[in-house]
Amino acid sequence: MIREHRVCQFMSRTFCLLALGIMMQGCEQIFEPLEADDPQMGVSATFSPLVDVANPDLGFMVFLTPVVPFSAGPNDSFIEGALVELYSGNQLLTTFVEGSIGPRRVYASFLKPEPGKSYTLRISDPEYGVAEATDRLPGALTASILGYSDLELTDLPENKQRINFTIELEIEDKPIEDDYYHVYLEYRLTSDPSNRRFFQIANAEQNDPAITPFLLSQSILLDGRLFDGEKKTLKLTCQADLDPGEEILNVQSEFRHVSFNYYQFHRTQAIQVSNGGSPVVEPTPLFSNVSGGVGFFGGFNPTRDTIQLN
Repeated sequence: MIREHRVCQFMSRTFCLLALGIMMQGCEQIFEPLEADDPQMGVSATFSPLVDVANPDLGFMVFLTPVVPFSAGPNDSFIEGALVELYSGNQLLTTFVEGSIGPRRVYASFLKPEPGKSYTLRISDPEYGVAEATDRLPGALTASILGYSDLELTDLPENKQRINFTIELEIEDKPIEDDYYHVYLEYRLTSDPSNRRFFQIANAEQNDPAITPFLLSQSILLDGRLFDGEKKTLKLTCQADLDPGEEILNVQSEFRHVSFNYYQFHRTQAIQVSNGGSPVVEPTPLFSNVSGGVGFFGGFNPTRDTIQLN
């Protein structure tokens, strides 16, 4: 069984909200509600040499959900039995295997993507039709954790503790490559070293135009065009609440060199979530590179670094 990836889980659950944001753009057009008998396919698909830390043998993962109108209620269903194929140009490379991550359905392939190579995902379903998307895998990334400082422990009610510290990261941008990045900061507990937990980045909304906080500031997106061909140093304040007796085993950072399609989908999704449907904020349409559906197919090339907190 494939273990769950939190980010993909969040994306699929928000498709019904995000799709409505797309439909309501364009004040010159008449708004037409999505009818229950007019289904659309929601696609959340990534590929990478290490697409999921918990499943290192996988190269491609695809989650499919119906995009439904608000009147249909909560959307917890998945599209099962679809034909998912991967192409390089007109050449069929592989057909995906359908499996599960807990209660969710996932289509996966063990084929490992190659940097600089483009892939086309084609999904066929009797009810939802055919959806296609193409993307390219970015090259390898040079990045590392330089160190940490200002470590503090604060007592909280019920014998809990809050840990705060500043971590310094460095990313070396390559001007001939895609200039987009996604950075996760995570930790593992001594009592549960196999489970990833994510820090809250307390200063993710600092005055740096290159940074976009993502999903409640549990990671950040970086627009490398603003430091093209240079090294970028980041000082981020990490925060986590620990239950009684919990100790942090190590701190890890996953630096993802991501494609334009990956970056744009996640950036517009982050803006939509942060706006929270506010009527006084200009709506942001959700980016999608999927024809015949809604969502994204995006590649990323990761590198990881680890430090110990003393």
